[in-house]
Amino acid sequence: MSPDDAGARRDWHARALELVTAECALGAPELPTLEAVCRVLARELDAMGVVASTMSGRGDEAVLATSGPVGAALGELQFTAGQGPSYDAFETHRPALAPDLAAELFRWPGYATAAADAGVGSVFAFPLGLGAAGLGVLTVFARPAGPLSDERLSLALGCADLATELLLANPEGILTDPSAAEPGPPLGYRSHVYQAQGMVMVQLGTTLVDALARMRAHAFATDRSVTEVAEQIIGGRLVLDPTDP
Repeated sequence: MSPDDAGARRDWHARALELVTAECALGAPELPTLEAVCRVLARELDAMGVVASTMSGRGDEAVLATSGPVGAALGELQFTAGQGPSYDAFETHRPALAPDLAAELFRWPGYATAAADAGVGSVFAFPLGLGAAGLGVLTVFARPAGPLSDERLSLALGCADLATELLLANPEGILTDPSAAEPGPPLGYRSHVYQAQGMVMVQLGTTLVDALARMRAHAFATDRSVTEVAEQIIGGRLVLDPTDP
């Protein structure tokens, strides 16, 4: 199915809603959640993990829901690299499909290597939003290399449309934990990353965008995640060298 085939896309949206509603019927809440969307898509596509996240043009990202711990860890790799299919999908408002991640070393040098080391063979990212209004991305990480079948691609597009609806219906907070009584901050909101980002901005007299870029560079050079670097900065165990590029 083409991303622009409106009729077929409505059909697959209905199929996605059916699967997600059935998933939620197994426990509370009964209404569809982003977490259920991620779990269903991971199961139906035999994926290692699925992540739904919000993004901004400044490189900020907040994880809203994942299919599980593996998906969260794989999403962290991309956030640390600051590059990859999710960023391309958000910037272009089009699906970014990487059926053979090993062939993308020149396109995403930092991310492709780290993801391959984690056992990822292919990544498929689908933008969340309406038209040019980007809200985030739904990203699928798979172990084997190879393209999605037409049926799996169609279901992923349907799930992305459903995820967009859920995000628009509750922009202040997504109910991702079935035991939670009220919507809370996004899962893995990374508030400590942005706290550290502000500290680096003040320390180095630079912009927020450059501060995050420097944190990512340090994380890559020391084989850490951006989250780990942020925790060290906040804890006073790390001060970035202003002479580093």
